[in-house]
Amino acid sequence: MEKYLEVPTKDLETKLEELFVERHGENAIRSALFNLVIYTKNESRRPYLLEIVRNLIKKFPCRIIFVIEKKDIAEPAKTTIRTDIPDISENPIYCDQIFFEVDEKSRNMIPFLVLPHLLADLPVNLFYDGDPCNRDFIFHELSRGASRIIFDSENMVDLTRFSKLFTDLAADTYMEYGDLNWARVYPWRELFASTFSTSQDIRHLGHLKSIAITYNSRANEHFSHNKIQALYFQGWLASGLGWTIQSLFTNNGESAFIYQTGDNMIHVTLTPHDMEAIPPGRIIKIELGFLDKEYVVFERDHKNPSIVSKQSSSQLECKIPTYHRFDQEQWGLSMAHEIYAKQTSASQARTLNLFGQYEKKRTG
Repeated sequence: MEKYLEVPTKDLETKLEELFVERHGENAIRSALFNLVIYTKNESRRPYLLEIVRNLIKKFPCRIIFVIEKKDIAEPAKTTIRTDIPDISENPIYCDQIFFEVDEKSRNMIPFLVLPHLLADLPVNLFYDGDPCNRDFIFHELSRGASRIIFDSENMVDLTRFSKLFTDLAADTYMEYGDLNWARVYPWRELFASTFSTSQDIRHLGHLKSIAITYNSRANEHFSHNKIQALYFQGWLASGLGWTIQSLFTNNGESAFIYQTGDNMIHVTLTPHDMEAIPPGRIIKIELGFLDKEYVVFERDHKNPSIVSKQSSSQLECKIPTYHRFDQEQWGLSMAHEIYAKQTSASQARTLNLFGQYEKKRTG
Protein backbone atom coordinates (compact mmCIF):
# COMPACT_ATOMS: atom_id res chain seq x y z
CA MET A 1 0.00 0.00 0.00
CA GLU A 2 1.24 3.47 -0.86
CA LYS A 3 2.40 5.60 2.09
CA TYR A 4 2.86 9.34 2.05
CA LEU A 5 4.12 11.94 4.48
CA GLU A 6 2.56 15.39 4.32
CA VAL A 7 5.12 18.16 4.69
CA PRO A 8 5.08 21.97 4.49
CA THR A 9 6.29 23.00 1.05
CA LYS A 10 9.03 25.18 2.54
CA ASP A 11 10.49 22.12 4.34
CA LEU A 12 10.24 19.76 1.38
CA GLU A 13 13.93 19.44 0.48
CA THR A 14 14.93 19.05 4.14
CA LYS A 15 12.38 16.27 4.65
CA LEU A 16 13.54 14.48 1.50
CA GLU A 17 17.10 14.49 2.84
CA GLU A 18 15.95 13.21 6.24
CA LEU A 19 13.92 10.41 4.65
CA PHE A 20 16.88 9.37 2.51
CA VAL A 21 19.21 9.14 5.52
CA GLU A 22 16.59 7.37 7.63
CA ARG A 23 15.80 4.75 5.01
CA HIS A 24 19.16 4.15 3.40
CA GLY A 25 21.94 5.56 5.52
CA GLU A 26 24.75 7.92 4.62
CA ASN A 27 26.43 5.53 2.15
CA ALA A 28 23.45 4.85 -0.13
CA ILE A 29 23.27 6.24 -3.66
CA ARG A 30 20.90 9.12 -4.23
CA SER A 31 20.81 9.61 -7.96
CA ALA A 32 18.82 11.09 -10.83
CA LEU A 33 19.42 11.11 -14.57
CA PHE A 34 16.62 13.57 -15.26
CA ASN A 35 13.53 15.25 -13.82
CA LEU A 36 10.14 13.77 -14.70
CA VAL A 37 7.11 16.01 -14.13
CA ILE A 38 3.76 14.22 -14.40
CA TYR A 39 0.61 16.32 -14.64
CA THR A 40 -2.91 14.91 -14.55
CA LYS A 41 -6.46 15.92 -13.70
CA ASN A 42 -7.68 12.32 -13.69
CA GLU A 43 -7.40 10.76 -10.23
CA SER A 44 -8.58 7.38 -11.57
CA ARG A 45 -5.40 7.10 -13.66
CA ARG A 46 -3.17 7.55 -10.63
CA PRO A 47 -2.54 3.78 -10.09
CA TYR A 48 -1.58 3.40 -13.76
CA LEU A 49 0.76 6.41 -13.60
CA LEU A 50 2.35 5.15 -10.38
CA GLU A 51 2.98 1.77 -12.01
CA ILE A 52 4.75 3.56 -14.86
CA VAL A 53 6.90 5.37 -12.28
CA ARG A 54 7.68 2.17 -10.37
CA ASN A 55 8.95 0.35 -13.46
CA LEU A 56 10.74 3.39 -14.87
CA ILE A 57 12.89 4.15 -11.83
CA LYS A 58 14.08 0.55 -11.57
CA LYS A 59 16.24 1.17 -14.64
CA PHE A 60 16.36 4.95 -14.94
CA PRO A 61 16.64 6.81 -11.61
CA CYS A 62 15.07 10.25 -11.72
CA ARG A 63 13.35 12.84 -9.56
CA ILE A 64 9.58 12.42 -9.84
CA ILE A 65 7.32 15.46 -9.40
CA PHE A 66 3.71 14.33 -9.61
CA VAL A 67 1.02 17.04 -9.91
CA ILE A 68 -2.66 16.13 -9.50
CA GLU A 69 -5.24 18.84 -10.07
CA LYS A 70 -8.42 18.15 -8.10
CA LYS A 71 -11.84 19.63 -7.50
CA ASP A 72 -13.00 21.00 -4.14
CA ILE A 73 -10.20 19.88 -1.83
CA ALA A 74 -9.90 21.39 1.64
CA GLU A 75 -6.79 23.48 0.98
CA PRO A 76 -5.33 25.20 -2.06
CA ALA A 77 -2.41 22.76 -2.25
CA LYS A 78 -1.09 19.77 -0.33
CA THR A 79 2.52 18.58 -0.55
CA THR A 80 3.50 14.99 0.24
CA ILE A 81 6.50 12.76 -0.29
CA ARG A 82 6.27 9.05 -0.85
CA THR A 83 7.73 7.00 2.01
CA ASP A 84 7.03 3.38 0.98
CA ILE A 85 10.26 3.22 -1.01
CA PRO A 86 12.02 -0.17 -1.40
CA ASP A 87 14.80 -1.00 1.03
CA ILE A 88 18.37 -0.55 -0.19
CA SER A 89 18.74 -4.34 -0.39
CA GLU A 90 16.08 -4.34 -3.13
CA ASN A 91 17.24 -1.23 -4.97
CA PRO A 92 20.45 0.62 -4.03
CA ILE A 93 19.38 3.72 -5.99
CA TYR A 94 17.15 6.14 -4.12
CA CYS A 95 14.77 8.38 -6.10
CA ASP A 96 12.83 11.32 -4.67
CA GLN A 97 9.07 11.22 -5.29
CA ILE A 98 7.23 14.49 -4.67
CA PHE A 99 3.45 14.87 -4.92
CA PHE A 100 1.45 18.08 -5.19
CA GLU A 101 -2.34 17.91 -4.92
CA VAL A 102 -3.74 21.26 -6.06
CA ASP A 103 -7.29 22.56 -6.00
CA GLU A 104 -8.45 23.58 -9.48
CA LYS A 105 -9.29 27.05 -8.16
CA SER A 106 -5.61 27.46 -7.21
CA ARG A 107 -4.13 25.92 -10.35
CA ASN A 108 -2.09 29.05 -11.09
CA MET A 109 0.13 27.95 -8.19
CA ILE A 110 1.29 24.81 -9.99
CA PRO A 111 4.31 26.25 -11.88
CA PHE A 112 5.52 27.97 -8.70
CA LEU A 113 5.29 24.70 -6.75
CA VAL A 114 7.14 22.66 -9.36
CA LEU A 115 9.94 24.96 -10.51
CA PRO A 116 11.92 25.27 -7.22
CA HIS A 117 12.17 21.48 -6.91
CA LEU A 118 13.57 20.66 -10.34
CA LEU A 119 17.14 19.39 -10.04
CA ALA A 120 19.44 21.87 -11.72
CA ASP A 121 21.49 20.93 -14.80
CA LEU A 122 19.36 17.84 -15.51
CA PRO A 123 16.90 17.45 -18.41
CA VAL A 124 13.23 18.02 -17.64
CA ASN A 125 10.70 15.62 -19.19
CA LEU A 126 7.04 16.58 -18.94
CA PHE A 127 4.40 13.86 -19.16
CA TYR A 128 1.17 15.74 -19.85
CA ASP A 129 -1.59 13.26 -19.00
CA GLY A 130 -4.54 15.00 -20.59
CA ASP A 131 -6.08 15.61 -23.99
CA PRO A 132 -3.15 17.13 -25.91
CA CYS A 133 -5.57 19.29 -27.90
CA ASN A 134 -6.72 21.12 -24.77
CA ARG A 135 -3.46 22.84 -23.95
CA ASP A 136 -3.84 25.69 -21.50
CA PHE A 137 -1.89 27.94 -19.14
CA ILE A 138 -0.56 25.00 -17.11
CA PHE A 139 0.72 23.19 -20.19
CA HIS A 140 2.52 26.27 -21.47
CA GLU A 141 4.07 27.08 -18.09
CA LEU A 142 5.25 23.54 -17.34
CA SER A 143 6.59 23.05 -20.85
CA ARG A 144 8.75 26.18 -20.80
CA GLY A 145 11.81 24.49 -19.35
CA ALA A 146 11.12 20.98 -20.64
CA SER A 147 13.50 19.31 -23.06
CA ARG A 148 10.85 16.78 -24.08
CA ILE A 149 7.06 16.61 -23.75
CA ILE A 150 5.34 13.23 -23.74
CA PHE A 151 1.64 12.67 -24.38
CA ASP A 152 -0.54 9.60 -24.11
CA SER A 153 -2.89 9.59 -27.09
CA GLU A 154 -5.20 7.39 -25.01
CA ASN A 155 -6.46 10.76 -23.74
CA MET A 156 -7.11 11.96 -27.29
CA VAL A 157 -10.70 12.84 -28.18
CA ASP A 158 -10.30 13.91 -31.82
CA LEU A 159 -7.78 12.12 -34.08
CA THR A 160 -7.76 14.86 -36.72
CA ARG A 161 -7.11 17.62 -34.18
CA PHE A 162 -4.40 15.55 -32.49
CA SER A 163 -2.61 14.89 -35.79
CA LYS A 164 -2.62 18.60 -36.66
CA LEU A 165 -1.49 19.57 -33.16
CA PHE A 166 1.38 17.10 -33.14
CA THR A 167 2.67 18.02 -36.59
CA ASP A 168 2.52 21.71 -35.66
CA LEU A 169 4.40 21.03 -32.42
CA ALA A 170 6.96 18.82 -34.17
CA ALA A 171 7.80 21.75 -36.46
CA ASP A 172 9.07 23.61 -33.37
CA THR A 173 12.80 22.88 -33.45
CA TYR A 174 13.24 23.99 -29.83
CA MET A 175 11.09 21.23 -28.34
CA GLU A 176 10.83 17.47 -28.71
CA TYR A 177 7.59 15.54 -28.43
CA GLY A 178 6.54 11.93 -28.05
CA ASP A 179 3.50 9.71 -27.57
CA LEU A 180 3.39 6.56 -25.46
CA ASN A 181 1.21 4.73 -27.98
CA TRP A 182 3.78 5.34 -30.71
CA ALA A 183 6.43 3.78 -28.47
CA ARG A 184 4.16 0.81 -27.73
CA VAL A 185 4.13 -0.06 -31.44
CA TYR A 186 7.94 0.03 -31.62
CA PRO A 187 8.50 -3.78 -31.36
CA TRP A 188 6.16 -4.41 -34.30
CA ARG A 189 7.78 -1.68 -36.40
CA GLU A 190 11.22 -3.12 -35.66
CA LEU A 191 10.12 -6.66 -36.51
CA PHE A 192 8.50 -5.52 -39.75
CA ALA A 193 11.49 -3.39 -40.78
CA SER A 194 13.92 -6.26 -40.15
CA THR A 195 11.72 -8.68 -42.10
CA PHE A 196 11.40 -6.40 -45.14
CA SER A 197 14.86 -4.86 -45.05
CA THR A 198 16.14 -4.97 -48.64
CA SER A 199 15.14 -2.78 -51.57
CA GLN A 200 13.64 -5.87 -53.22
CA ASP A 201 11.52 -6.57 -50.11
CA ILE A 202 10.28 -2.97 -50.06
CA ARG A 203 9.35 -3.09 -53.76
CA HIS A 204 7.50 -6.33 -53.05
CA LEU A 205 5.34 -4.53 -50.47
CA GLY A 206 3.99 -2.47 -53.37
CA HIS A 207 2.31 -5.69 -54.56
CA LEU A 208 0.30 -6.14 -51.39
CA LYS A 209 -3.40 -6.85 -51.85
CA SER A 210 -4.51 -6.80 -48.22
CA ILE A 211 -3.35 -6.17 -44.65
CA ALA A 212 -5.45 -7.46 -41.76
CA ILE A 213 -4.47 -6.24 -38.28
CA THR A 214 -6.06 -7.72 -35.18
CA TYR A 215 -5.73 -5.76 -31.94
CA ASN A 216 -6.72 -6.31 -28.32
CA SER A 217 -10.07 -4.64 -27.71
CA ARG A 218 -10.20 -5.50 -24.00
CA ALA A 219 -10.75 -2.23 -22.13
CA ASN A 220 -10.14 -1.29 -18.50
CA GLU A 221 -10.51 1.80 -16.35
CA HIS A 222 -7.37 3.34 -17.86
CA PHE A 223 -7.72 2.37 -21.53
CA SER A 224 -10.71 2.58 -23.84
CA HIS A 225 -9.30 3.92 -27.16
CA ASN A 226 -7.76 0.60 -28.07
CA LYS A 227 -7.56 1.08 -31.83
CA ILE A 228 -4.78 3.70 -31.69
CA GLN A 229 -1.77 1.36 -31.82
CA ALA A 230 -3.17 -0.55 -34.81
CA LEU A 231 -3.92 2.80 -36.48
CA TYR A 232 -0.35 3.91 -35.85
CA PHE A 233 1.12 0.74 -37.36
CA GLN A 234 -0.85 0.81 -40.60
CA GLY A 235 -0.33 4.58 -40.89
CA TRP A 236 3.42 4.17 -40.36
CA LEU A 237 3.57 1.57 -43.14
CA ALA A 238 1.37 3.53 -45.57
CA SER A 239 3.10 6.88 -45.05
CA GLY A 240 6.58 5.34 -45.15
CA LEU A 241 5.88 3.64 -48.49
CA GLY A 242 4.15 6.67 -49.97
CA TRP A 243 0.68 5.15 -50.33
CA THR A 244 -2.26 7.49 -50.95
CA ILE A 245 -5.46 7.14 -48.91
CA GLN A 246 -8.53 6.71 -51.12
CA SER A 247 -11.30 5.94 -48.64
CA LEU A 248 -12.05 4.62 -45.15
CA PHE A 249 -15.08 3.50 -43.22
CA THR A 250 -16.06 1.77 -39.99
CA ASN A 251 -18.63 -1.01 -39.70
CA ASN A 252 -19.53 -3.02 -36.57
CA GLY A 253 -16.32 -2.00 -34.83
CA GLU A 254 -14.06 -2.95 -37.76
CA SER A 255 -12.21 -0.17 -39.59
CA ALA A 256 -11.29 -0.46 -43.26
CA PHE A 257 -8.92 1.65 -45.38
CA ILE A 258 -8.18 1.60 -49.09
CA TYR A 259 -4.78 2.90 -50.22
CA GLN A 260 -3.36 3.30 -53.70
CA THR A 261 0.22 2.76 -54.82
CA GLY A 262 0.74 3.02 -58.56
CA ASP A 263 -2.11 1.07 -60.17
CA ASN A 264 -2.53 -1.17 -57.13
CA MET A 265 -5.23 -0.84 -54.45
CA ILE A 266 -4.42 -2.14 -50.97
CA HIS A 267 -7.19 -2.99 -48.52
CA VAL A 268 -6.37 -2.61 -44.81
CA THR A 269 -8.67 -3.79 -42.01
CA LEU A 270 -8.40 -3.30 -38.24
CA THR A 271 -10.34 -5.94 -36.32
CA PRO A 272 -10.93 -5.98 -32.53
CA HIS A 273 -10.38 -9.16 -30.52
CA ASP A 274 -10.42 -9.78 -26.77
CA MET A 275 -7.13 -11.15 -25.38
CA GLU A 276 -6.70 -11.12 -21.63
CA ALA A 277 -2.97 -11.95 -21.55
CA ILE A 278 -1.75 -8.62 -22.98
CA PRO A 279 -2.49 -4.96 -22.19
CA PRO A 280 -5.36 -3.20 -23.97
CA GLY A 281 -4.71 -1.97 -27.50
CA ARG A 282 -1.69 -4.17 -28.21
CA ILE A 283 -1.48 -5.70 -31.69
CA ILE A 284 -2.18 -9.44 -31.73
CA LYS A 285 -1.78 -10.42 -35.38
CA ILE A 286 -0.79 -8.93 -38.76
CA GLU A 287 -1.70 -10.81 -41.95
CA LEU A 288 -0.28 -9.75 -45.32
CA GLY A 289 -1.77 -10.96 -48.61
CA PHE A 290 0.07 -10.33 -51.89
CA LEU A 291 -1.20 -10.25 -55.47
CA ASP A 292 0.83 -13.37 -56.31
CA LYS A 293 -1.04 -15.25 -53.54
CA GLU A 294 1.87 -15.19 -51.12
CA TYR A 295 0.86 -14.77 -47.48
CA VAL A 296 2.89 -13.65 -44.47
CA VAL A 297 1.40 -13.84 -40.98
CA PHE A 298 2.86 -12.43 -37.75
CA GLU A 299 1.01 -13.62 -34.65
CA ARG A 300 1.47 -13.58 -30.89
CA ASP A 301 1.52 -16.91 -29.08
CA HIS A 302 -1.64 -17.00 -26.97
CA LYS A 303 0.09 -18.83 -24.10
CA ASN A 304 3.27 -16.74 -24.20
CA PRO A 305 2.32 -13.45 -25.92
CA SER A 306 5.86 -12.05 -25.85
CA ILE A 307 6.67 -14.66 -28.54
CA VAL A 308 5.64 -13.71 -32.09
CA SER A 309 5.70 -16.27 -34.90
CA LYS A 310 6.21 -15.45 -38.57
CA GLN A 311 4.68 -17.86 -41.10
CA SER A 312 5.18 -17.44 -44.88
CA SER A 313 3.44 -19.43 -47.60
CA SER A 314 2.83 -19.27 -51.33
CA GLN A 315 1.29 -21.44 -54.03
CA LEU A 316 4.56 -23.36 -54.26
CA GLU A 317 5.82 -23.67 -50.69
CA CYS A 318 5.11 -23.24 -47.01
CA LYS A 319 8.18 -22.09 -45.10
CA ILE A 320 9.17 -23.21 -41.61
CA PRO A 321 7.93 -20.64 -39.05
CA THR A 322 10.41 -18.35 -37.34
CA TYR A 323 9.96 -16.96 -33.84
CA HIS A 324 10.77 -13.57 -32.35
CA ARG A 325 10.71 -12.41 -28.74
CA PHE A 326 9.34 -9.05 -27.62
CA ASP A 327 10.27 -7.54 -24.27
CA GLN A 328 7.85 -8.50 -21.53
CA GLU A 329 4.99 -6.00 -21.36
CA GLN A 330 5.55 -3.55 -18.51
CA TRP A 331 4.09 -0.14 -17.89
CA GLY A 332 7.02 2.27 -17.95
CA LEU A 333 9.02 0.80 -20.83
CA SER A 334 7.25 2.97 -23.39
CA MET A 335 7.91 6.02 -21.19
CA ALA A 336 11.63 5.17 -21.08
CA HIS A 337 11.67 4.72 -24.86
CA GLU A 338 10.13 8.16 -25.41
CA ILE A 339 12.39 9.88 -22.85
CA TYR A 340 15.52 8.54 -24.51
CA ALA A 341 14.40 9.03 -28.12
CA LYS A 342 16.98 11.22 -29.82
CA GLN A 343 14.43 13.56 -31.36
CA THR A 344 10.80 13.91 -32.36
CA SER A 345 10.14 10.96 -34.66
CA ALA A 346 10.02 11.98 -38.33
CA SER A 347 8.13 8.79 -39.18
CA GLN A 348 5.55 9.58 -36.50
CA ALA A 349 5.12 13.07 -37.95
CA ARG A 350 4.57 11.53 -41.41
CA THR A 351 2.04 9.11 -39.96
CA LEU A 352 0.10 11.88 -38.26
CA ASN A 353 0.18 13.95 -41.45
CA LEU A 354 -1.55 11.02 -43.12
CA PHE A 355 -4.12 10.88 -40.29
CA GLY A 356 -4.93 14.51 -41.04
CA GLN A 357 -6.22 13.42 -44.47
CA TYR A 358 -8.60 10.77 -43.14
CA GLU A 359 -11.62 12.93 -42.37
CA LYS A 360 -11.95 14.05 -46.00
CA LYS A 361 -11.84 10.43 -47.20
CA ARG A 362 -14.30 8.97 -44.70
CA THR A 363 -17.31 7.32 -46.36
CA GLY A 364 -19.08 5.79 -43.38
